[in-house]
Amino acid sequence: MKTKNLANLWKESELGKRAMVAIFKTVGCAWRKCTMCNYASESYHGKINDNVIYSQLEEALSHYEGEEIVKLYTSGSFLDEREIPLSARRKIFESFEDAEKIVIESRPEFITKENLADILDFSDVIEVAIGLETVSDDVRLKAINKGFTLKDFEKSIAILKEHGFGIRTYILLKPPFLYEKEAIEDAVKSVKYAKEFSDVVSINPMNVQKNTLVEKMFKDGEYDPPWFWSLIEVIKRTEGAVISKPAGAGSVRGIHNCGRCDSEIMNALADYNNTLRRNLFDEIYCECRDLWEEYLEMEILTGSYGMPDIRRQNPKF
Repeated sequence: MKTKNLANLWKESELGKRAMVAIFKTVGCAWRKCTMCNYASESYHGKINDNVIYSQLEEALSHYEGEEIVKLYTSGSFLDEREIPLSARRKIFESFEDAEKIVIESRPEFITKENLADILDFSDVIEVAIGLETVSDDVRLKAINKGFTLKDFEKSIAILKEHGFGIRTYILLKPPFLYEKEAIEDAVKSVKYAKEFSDVVSINPMNVQKNTLVEKMFKDGEYDPPWFWSLIEVIKRTEGAVISKPAGAGSVRGIHNCGRCDSEIMNALADYNNTLRRNLFDEIYCECRDLWEEYLEMEILTGSYGMPDIRRQNPKF
């Protein structure tokens, strides 16, 4: 949808519910050092105040049609008062009082008892999403440069659980400096860990964003986004409410296969995100699956974190 004040807004469905996603334009993430992220480019250039937020809230409300799930994102941390002033938080949540669930995102450092004090009465509705990305501190700190440890994450989870907030955990599929085969194992292990305390686990396959280290590696032929077959493998090896809504899916910068089977898989994935029926992927076949199996070994044998030419031989790319 075209937006005037918001960074973006769209409608989707999830776990059988209708959802509205509104991206507020704020000053952006306070960290801004992750190797794969350039969401800070969507930042609001100027000082954030209540009026700036309220104009975006009004636009979001003008598109709201009673969706059961409302996702209010900022390309940063909703709980960072530099992005969303404390004085505006309650008004935002009150504005969507009919929603069954309101999803927000935050880094762990903003999830404190003091910072949640004014919205505790919304805890039964709010689900806080955190980008853990991986259970491995080495991968999160060295490959992704996320800036927090598993201990930091677990501390924030304990606070959310103590006060009855819902929890959503993001897991990144194929961080830089991991072979695809390693990335699959890392994602499976991370999802199984996160499922122990999360209401929803969302797998985010890598999407190559502009002006990032990952983009430089991508252009140099040292990184290639994951295959759909890898995502399917992770989903099949995990249980429960594990979903995935990849950005840039089917494009050369996002998760993709050979180009011939991508649409079929994306349709199956959309259905899966509503039903959690993992057998939806059982009947999908493409010759590139054999190529993917070879790719898993070839990456390691050649010592390359990406072999882009293998898939880009298809005319689509």
